[in-house]
Amino acid sequence: MKTPFLWGRETYPRLQHLTAGFPIFASMVSAPIGIFDSGLGGLTIWSAIRERLAQESIIYVGDQGRCPYGPRSPQEIQTYSEQITRFLLAKDCKLIVIACNTATAAAIGILRQKYAVPFVGLEPALKPAVLASKSGKVGILATEGTFSGQHFKQTQAQYGVGKKFFLQVGHGLVAAVENGDLDTPATQKLLERYLVPMLDEGVDQIVLGCTHYPLLRPTMEKIVGEQAVILDPSAAIARRVEYILQEAQKLSQESSPQFEFYTTSSIKKFTQQLYDLMKIQSKKISKLGSLSF
Repeated sequence: MKTPFLWGRETYPRLQHLTAGFPIFASMVSAPIGIFDSGLGGLTIWSAIRERLAQESIIYVGDQGRCPYGPRSPQEIQTYSEQITRFLLAKDCKLIVIACNTATAAAIGILRQKYAVPFVGLEPALKPAVLASKSGKVGILATEGTFSGQHFKQTQAQYGVGKKFFLQVGHGLVAAVENGDLDTPATQKLLERYLVPMLDEGVDQIVLGCTHYPLLRPTMEKIVGEQAVILDPSAAIARRVEYILQEAQKLSQESSPQFEFYTTSSIKKFTQQLYDLMKIQSKKISKLGSLSF
């Protein structure tokens, strides 16, 4: 496997755009970071932030009861995102990570207009992929909601000159992760259907445009081998969170950070998934009831 191309603010400046325009922080340095996703995918972001910012408390919300977000309308996703944002603000979160490319595309602009808290969003890492590509051919695996978002279209237009992008909607991959089918024959067959045509076209960079997809990376690597680099933005997002909190002097100094996990589905299933995927064992796992305004 080739060495992954690493990127930060210098090579991925749109991270600055995705975290701009927030005048007010929660008052306490020890306040938690909030992270939300349509389900389990955001745990890849949780893990990266936990590794980089070990003293930060984190509250995670997985909206599994309404997962996947990809096929849903922007209006639905905006409603869900605002409901979860209000919950996290009620928990005094000092920064919120929208650990979902689809939710970022649909809702981050509206959330910034309404709430005076920093939001860090995700979008496919096209620029670092283009910079690293030798063939000029880049594959992007994402949801339909991400591909239809304005952020993606603008980035594609900005960095696509003279390059070829091969876009593939990852139908069924979010469900595979949520069901725990990370390396089953059915999942491998699905990934082969999506990745092999890209490889046949000569792509040497494959961008993962959904936070669920890195959980399938070991299976992807069996298919991709040495033919392409797989790009996962988790580490870059963690660095961006660190930068924002450091600039605002809001980095926590807690010696015993606290972690809370919430699901809109089954607590029993979510508890097992946390352990199976991330070896997380926590007594603070709860089910969110009706989320409303």
